[in-house]
Amino acid sequence: MYSIEKLLRYELTSTFFYLTKDEFLRKPQKSELTKEIEKNMQTPPPAAIPQDDEATAIMIDFMAYARKVAVKKLNLMTFGDLVKKLWNTFIYLSRDCNRIDIIFDLYLQQSIKQCERDRRSKHDAINTIISRTDQPLPVDMESFWSSTENKVRLQQFFIKWMIETYKDCKPVYLGGSHLTDLTACMKLVQGNEGYERLLKCDHEEADDRIMFHVNHAVTVDKFRRVIVASADTDVFICLVYHFIQWVHFGMKELWVLCGKGSSTRAIPVHDVVSGIDSSVAESLPAIHALSGCDSTSKIGTKKSALKTAQALRCEQVLSFAKAPIMDGMIRSAEKYLVACISSDNTVGTFDKLRYNIYHKKTFQLDLEKLPCTSASVHLHIKRAYLQCYRWLHAPYLENVPLDPTEYGYTLDKKGHLSPEIVHDVLPSDFPTPCSCIKCAISTVCPCRVRNITCCEFCKCGAGEGCRNPIK
Repeated sequence: MYSIEKLLRYELTSTFFYLTKDEFLRKPQKSELTKEIEKNMQTPPPAAIPQDDEATAIMIDFMAYARKVAVKKLNLMTFGDLVKKLWNTFIYLSRDCNRIDIIFDLYLQQSIKQCERDRRSKHDAINTIISRTDQPLPVDMESFWSSTENKVRLQQFFIKWMIETYKDCKPVYLGGSHLTDLTACMKLVQGNEGYERLLKCDHEEADDRIMFHVNHAVTVDKFRRVIVASADTDVFICLVYHFIQWVHFGMKELWVLCGKGSSTRAIPVHDVVSGIDSSVAESLPAIHALSGCDSTSKIGTKKSALKTAQALRCEQVLSFAKAPIMDGMIRSAEKYLVACISSDNTVGTFDKLRYNIYHKKTFQLDLEKLPCTSASVHLHIKRAYLQCYRWLHAPYLENVPLDPTEYGYTLDKKGHLSPEIVHDVLPSDFPTPCSCIKCAISTVCPCRVRNITCCEFCKCGAGEGCRNPIK
C-alpha cells in the first residue's frame, strides 16, 4: 500500500494542470513585473524621451513593431506600403539619434520558445512568397503572421529594400536574418553596404541580440546614451541587469520604450537601477524566468515573485544561472518558488506543499488546484536556468552553448523542442482506483477483485459509505 504522502509525490494525472493550460505552458502577466519595478521610481516615467545633446544610439525590435502596424486602419495595400510605413516609424523613433540598429529574430527550428510560437499561431497559416513592393498584402494578415516562414521572408524583404533605398549618412545596422547568413549584421551608410564583423552572432531571439548590439554601441563605439525600442518585459529586465556592467564603460543613460497604445512610456533604466537594491537588480532575470516567461510556465504572480525575493534578500536566486546547475541550486530555487505561492515558511518543497494543501479541512480533491510535484517543478527550474543563462550571456559571444535536452526539453516528432514532462504519473505497481461505488460486491468492485482496500482516490473515497471489508 501507498501512503497519501508518498502517492502525492506523483502527478496522478497525465494532464499537468498546474504548469499547463490547454496544452500550452501557463502564460504569466509579464508586464506586471515591469510595473512593480517602476513603483520604486520617485517620479513617473515620461511619455517621451527628453532631447539631449549627447550622442545617442537606438536599438529597434523589428518584429515587435511590424506586428503592431494597423494595416487595415492605415489602408496599406502592398508589401511596399508596409515596409515604408515601418521605416517611417523607425525614422521618427531615431530622429535625434546618431546610430540606428534594427534587430531581427532568427526563428530557428529548435527553439525553446516553440510552445509560445504555437500558442500565437491561432489561425491557419498561409504561405506567402514576398517578391515585389507592389505585391498585395494578404487579406487575412493574422493567417500571414501565423507562419514563421512568412516572418522570416518579411524581414529579409525589408533588408533587401533598405539596401536598395537607404542613402543617408547616419549608420544603420541590420542585425540577423540575412538571406546568405542568418547570423550576420550589415552596416548601411551613404549608399554603401558592408558586414560588421564584431556584430556577427547566433543569438536566436531579437531580445538577446539587442543586448549584444547595446554592448557594441557602448564598449566599441563609446555611446553613453542608448534608447531601446521594445515593449517586451524580457528586454526591460535584461537591460536593468546589464546596465550595472555598462556603467563601467561610460554609459550614462539607458532608456526603454515600453507599453502599448496610450500606456506607452519611456522608462529611464538608469533611474530604475538607482532606485532598487543592487541584489534585486542582479536577481531580476532569475526572478522573471522562475516565475514565468515565454519559455517557462507561470508560477505565482510577478508581484509575489518580486516581493518574495526582496523579503528573502534574494539569497535563493542571486546566484541562479551564474554557476553550473547543481542539486543545491535546484533546491534553493524550489524553496523560493514555494515561498512565492505559500505563506508557510516551514515548507521547502512542492511535494510537502501538495501534502499540506491536500490535508487542509477546506480542500476538496481537485487535481487542477494542487501544485505540481517536486519532480515537475525541477524540470521547470531547469528550463528557467537555460533561459536565464541565455539572458545573462546575451551581450557576449564568449559563452558555452547549453543543450536544451539537458535542461528540461525534449525533441518531438517534428524535431521541435517541447517542455519535458514527468512520465511516471503513478507508481508502476499502483492499482487503478475503482469507480464503481459497489464495494460490497466482491465480484464487481475492482478493489475487491484484487483483494485490496479502497483508497481516497476511489469513487467511494474510502469513507463511511465504502462497503469494502478489506482494511
